[in-house]
Amino acid sequence: MNGKKIACVVLLMIVGVFAYAGQIMHQKADAKIRSADAAEDAAIEAEGQLTTAEISVATARDEASQLLKFLESWQPHAERFQTQLEVESALQSLIRSTGVLVMSQKFESRDTKMNPVVGKVVRAAFTVEDEYAKVLNWLGEVERRIPLTRIMTCQLTGGENGRLVHAEVSFEIPIMNLNDEKAKPGAKGKKS
Repeated sequence: MNGKKIACVVLLMIVGVFAYAGQIMHQKADAKIRSADAAEDAAIEAEGQLTTAEISVATARDEASQLLKFLESWQPHAERFQTQLEVESALQSLIRSTGVLVMSQKFESRDTKMNPVVGKVVRAAFTVEDEYAKVLNWLGEVERRIPLTRIMTCQLTGGENGRLVHAEVSFEIPIMNLNDEKAKPGAKGKKS
């Protein structure tokens, strides 16, 4: 081989090396472009998730503030009755103030396991017989003075004469424990 052929072969080898290097660089550039596109798509998706999370947080804060306002409005009523004796005396006071004739009455207390805020529930059962208006006014006074009361049963029948009504009523009054550590949010994992 003469010098021209060797120069051509060397030149072809150099061109081949440059072509190969160009091809490798082109592949790396394509990989970097694909990686940049994937990172941009991930950033757009993360931005969308951030927006969704911000909306969720704003919604949760709004709902929490509404619940806190609701709790603040009912808290005085819940704190007013903390024992069975307080509930019984409030109902006895209502009977005396309205003058309803009570035939029988029964109070019982039971613990609730499902809700730590409502530690106990006082059940009161009354059988009254008096004028229709007096009995209904008494029921209204119970609802007005003890707003957490839930009427479980109320059976009205005619009394001994046309003006009287016989009523069998049972109430359920919760004894709320708003200051209990177990009832507060996030207290499940805490140790005393």
